[in-house]
Amino acid sequence: MRALAVRDLSVIASHPAFLLAMCVHVAVLAVFLTAWSHGVPQLPGRNAYEQQRLVQWTTLAVLLPWTAIRCLPREQRRDVALLALLTAVRPSHVLLSRIIATFLALSVLVASGMPMVILAQQVAGVPLPHALGGLMSMLGLVALASATSVWWNTAYSDPVTAWLATTGTVVGLLVCGTILVSPAIAPWLFWTAALATGVAMMRDADVSMRHISEEPA
Repeated sequence: MRALAVRDLSVIASHPAFLLAMCVHVAVLAVFLTAWSHGVPQLPGRNAYEQQRLVQWTTLAVLLPWTAIRCLPREQRRDVALLALLTAVRPSHVLLSRIIATFLALSVLVASGMPMVILAQQVAGVPLPHALGGLMSMLGLVALASATSVWWNTAYSDPVTAWLATTGTVVGLLVCGTILVSPAIAPWLFWTAALATGVAMMRDADVSMRHISEEPA
């Protein structure tokens, strides 16, 4: 399974869209800090760090699903079943390795913005542990985007449909988490949803992907 994860990670990381996504992420945060230096942006939050955090969460809610769907191997259920057969592993292990690879790649995407986050933290005078805690909570969003992107990427052959479904899932849960639960609980909502999605997908894979479909690809 480790070889499958390395394979998927190399495919994602080598895709030109992955580098583009990192550049967009860093550029958005840098533009925000530049705008802050010319006047306080009219966004919710008391300081530069809190307002930048809102901008970053909004950007990543759109950017993470697009990056995952754009960079993941275009392999549907029949392809996963064939790969499992050729590698002598369960289909669930193939999907689990893909989720892990996607999570690692998207974590690098999030980490690329840390210099801008730390700069905003310094400007606002927020303690560094608080900023690092914000990074850890953001990994819950990464886990959710990883699990749902693999799910929809496998379910739909059309990448646009898979992207819209992934974005709708991530944005919908992000909005629900913001409105319905406290900020301290919201990251756990993302982790729970990601875990539930991964478990359901792997259980279904071991049942429905045991055999290669005889229908034309």
